[in-house]
Amino acid sequence: MNIYVTGIAGFIGSTVAGLLKDGGHTVTGCDDLSMGQATNVPPGIRWTVKDLREIESIDADVVVHLAAMSCARWPDPDELWQRNLMATAHLTQTFKGRIVFSSTCVAANPLLGPYAGSKWACEHILPTATIFRFANVYGPKQRDWGTEPGVLAVWQKAERAGQPIRIDGDGSQTRDFIHVDDVARALLMACENPAGDGGHVMDVCTGVQTPIIELADRFDAERKFAPRNPVDPDSMPQDPDPAWNILGFASEISL
Repeated sequence: MNIYVTGIAGFIGSTVAGLLKDGGHTVTGCDDLSMGQATNVPPGIRWTVKDLREIESIDADVVVHLAAMSCARWPDPDELWQRNLMATAHLTQTFKGRIVFSSTCVAANPLLGPYAGSKWACEHILPTATIFRFANVYGPKQRDWGTEPGVLAVWQKAERAGQPIRIDGDGSQTRDFIHVDDVARALLMACENPAGDGGHVMDVCTGVQTPIIELADRFDAERKFAPRNPVDPDSMPQDPDPAWNILGFASEISL
């Protein structure tokens, strides 16, 4: 198949692009490099440095739509809505085929903020797409820089530098952590199996909630505690069963 990946230079986008290519698919894509890095893209894949809103046409069997401003605390809510919702709306006008869309677990509660709200809104303008709500994704190439990088990547960077790791609140809040290779496999399965189409919303998760303080126990580093964001939920439980029942996907990599 010809598969187009938006956000192809990102952490998840570049990983799934490599898996799709290794699976024999023809992979192309775009990325504006606002959060991705050109060096992430596997060799031999044709892609363009461009904002999705500037793409005039897409020739593909499936679009894996990963391009987004993935930052719940981005300082400009208007820009976040433009980069997420308006870019997705533009995609629906540009491409009329199958779409696999990367949403997020926080979309289950759009009142958590502009990021959650924008993802929830994107889901509702993609009624025939395969929609994945990702848990907390971690693994190689995850950003440890910029606004709101991945907690595991940041802690690993701090540990290597001999610096303390920061814990918001007392660390009792729990999250579901899933490896990027599992996420890429779920995306591959969705591309190859149209059974998930038709407006299905599925969690891509392990089904295991890990307290942040227990995650910190895995690091040989000092700790510093910071005030917890008042809108930060205690937990964001997800259900792995629909992805298994519809696509046969289950996570394989333990934390």
